[in-house]
Amino acid sequence: MEFKPWKITMNLSDIAEKIAKVAHSGETRRDGITPYHFHLEAVASKFKREDLRAVAWLHDILENTDMKISELVKEGIPPKIIKAIVILTKLKSDKYMDYIARVRKNRLARFVKIEDIRHNYPTARFRKKKLYEKALRMLRR
Repeated sequence: MEFKPWKITMNLSDIAEKIAKVAHSGETRRDGITPYHFHLEAVASKFKREDLRAVAWLHDILENTDMKISELVKEGIPPKIIKAIVILTKLKSDKYMDYIARVRKNRLARFVKIEDIRHNYPTARFRKKKLYEKALRMLRR
């Protein structure tokens, strides 16, 4: 096992932030300018709990980067956090509302997805906003 001294002094959300910033480096938001990690930071900032902050930092990592589950395990990310991240990973074959129904079943994933949608909503197009509104209603039930 590789010794990573930074893990000793960092809490879970700090480790997740470090992993996310490295994995998403060079990635931008839809505007092509804003660094992608600003979105992750905005979502994570809505939470005080370490587990929710960690999931928020990592919620797009499997979908948008080359990071693998095995690498998250090696980095010391706990199974319950990885499970929520996997649930939050939308596959191309997923119908959006089926995906939301899956997310709704996991408490960590559900809270993070609500904040993810809330952060994405202002810049979404009309059709996407309608889908987001429907998803929020489902997630908040």
